[in-house]
Amino acid sequence: MPVFKRFAFYSVATLSAFIVLWMVIVNDQSISLNLLFIETEAINAGLVILLALLLGLLLGFFLGTLRAHLTKPKP
Repeated sequence: MPVFKRFAFYSVATLSAFIVLWMVIVNDQSISLNLLFIETEAINAGLVILLALLLGLLLGFFLGTLRAHLTKPKP
């Protein structure tokens, strides 16, 4: 069973990496973002998708770690 879980994890991780790279390559249109206090120059739309995905992954990881730390029972 652990071999199957490991294979499934690496398969999903590899598939996700290829999907993200495909989105970056296919979305080659230039967009400019007008954020709250910053207006960006024209950048690749695929790069924006990649950065948003990475930021969401990191933020979710850190918030999950913080929640697990705060709800850990005291000995």
